[in-house]
Amino acid sequence: MKKFISVVAMMFVSMSALAASVDVGVDATTNRVFRGDTISARGASAGLSAKVTDDILYASYTVDTVSVAPRAANLLHVVDAGVGHSYGDVLSVAGGARYYAWTGGSAQGQTSDLNWGEVYVDASMFGFTGEVAKVVNASVVNPSKDLYAHLGYAYTLSATPVTLNIGASAT
Repeated sequence: MKKFISVVAMMFVSMSALAASVDVGVDATTNRVFRGDTISARGASAGLSAKVTDDILYASYTVDTVSVAPRAANLLHVVDAGVGHSYGDVLSVAGGARYYAWTGGSAQGQTSDLNWGEVYVDASMFGFTGEVAKVVNASVVNPSKDLYAHLGYAYTLSATPVTLNIGASAT
């Protein structure tokens, strides 16, 4: 994990020096659902994200508050790096590697037992989105399935960045 975070941090710094765009986000939800499972004990969850993008490369970091028992994890960190390309305003494709790291208390076992990495490809066209991810670096207790797919539709409600996402996932 430390090597992956170091590589993404170097990408953030080097891409920031280039003519790259930087997006920062804050979100909150009443129930954080991750791949079909509640990971906030049906309570409120907050998140922060940062993404640096140039013409082809991107790197991002996201952290969400969670409540995962029995290991009592209270933060989910997601580090992501990859390549992507847009074909006008119609089609966007990307692929890369992502690492999930859980941190927090340890009621039963280590939260690091939940960590895993995956590779993925995704695409979007006319608001429809799709992603397929394959676990490549599983930990002792992998909370994800080995293969994950998601199909969805995103609609921007107005000129402000408010988006409605509807989707279905399969593992």
